[in-house]
Amino acid sequence: DFKEGPYIDYRHFDKYNITPRYEFGFGLSYTKFEFFNLTLTTTKPKSALPLPRPEGIVPPTVDSTIPDASTALFPENFRKLKKRIYPYISSLKDIKTGRYPYPLGYQVRQTPSQAGGGEGGNPSLFEVHLTINFTLTNTGTRKGQEVAQLYLSFPPNVLEPSTGESIDFPVRVLRGFEKVELEAGEKATVSLGLTRKDLSFWSVVRQNWVMPTEGQFRITVGRSSRDEGVVGVW
Repeated sequence: DFKEGPYIDYRHFDKYNITPRYEFGFGLSYTKFEFFNLTLTTTKPKSALPLPRPEGIVPPTVDSTIPDASTALFPENFRKLKKRIYPYISSLKDIKTGRYPYPLGYQVRQTPSQAGGGEGGNPSLFEVHLTINFTLTNTGTRKGQEVAQLYLSFPPNVLEPSTGESIDFPVRVLRGFEKVELEAGEKATVSLGLTRKDLSFWSVVRQNWVMPTEGQFRITVGRSSRDEGVVGVW
């Protein structure tokens, strides 16, 4: 029944304040890593909705031509299995003619969704709005790899404007990661980006991706969902 909604895995543990034995993203290593110098750079300002759907891009169409009824008959010498349902009919007499009673609104041409307009959705959904830079240092005694994980927490008290309904967000959501290999004592600057879609939620009322423009997003980068190596707000 999908009663859990978006609260699966680490999101479930966070919501109900359950401490797992091994948190999401946890990994063992023969060396140690530390995170430093988090910087957040705005590349595009916050705005609630994506840009308008690009002009000239229309939804795909399908051929609605009705084939000859005889193509729906069982093939000659077809061997039927008992209790098996087949996509064929036994006689053309089974066919009813006339206008099919489609539900009201079926024939009404719908306005293309503003959330679409390109492969994967509106192209502006994939524009980077925030760039995150941080320093990762291997503070151990041997060469190793670390998966730096970026988690995002949405601002509190986000409301759906048309209904006043409070939007229910997970405590944090994974929005990016980067695997970095460093020699002992070596450090590196790592950069990750957050797109409009990363910073938005799907509004069933507006039928579009909506970015909260009030309040602050909380950004954490660390080794796992429960490790806050460096923290910032935007």
